[in-house]
Amino acid sequence: LTKSQWLKLLKKKPKYIFVSLGMNDINIHSEEVFVENYKTLLEKIFEVSPYSKIIITAITPVTYGNSFTNNDKIDTYNETLRKMVYELNSDKVFFVNAAQYLKGDNNSLISELSSGDGIHLAAIAYDYLLTYMLIMLEWI
Repeated sequence: LTKSQWLKLLKKKPKYIFVSLGMNDINIHSEEVFVENYKTLLEKIFEVSPYSKIIITAITPVTYGNSFTNNDKIDTYNETLRKMVYELNSDKVFFVNAAQYLKGDNNSLISELSSGDGIHLAAIAYDYLLTYMLIMLEWI
């Protein structure tokens, strides 16, 4: 985040902050570096907004046969995120795997939910994600 974005966050002091990162990182960083980067981001967020609850959202799936990455790798990184949140044992950090509801029987993004490139989501997929995340807020 830029300095002005941090300042805006500091001023707003939101009750909830959703963090959705990782699709590009899984091809660049090991799981260990990925988690350390996430922890650093969480620390920075809490520095400017200590009373916010952070909801880390799972990396979304890709369509079957996609050359960018595959869903087994995405699932592994999502499990790494889930474990990180569990190990943090914080009442302010949560992991939500709404992405699992975008998958079909073959563990891949349902083609109708793809924007066409097999990686990015169609608008309707965001409706599904948002609906699930709003339901999860009742549990947080």
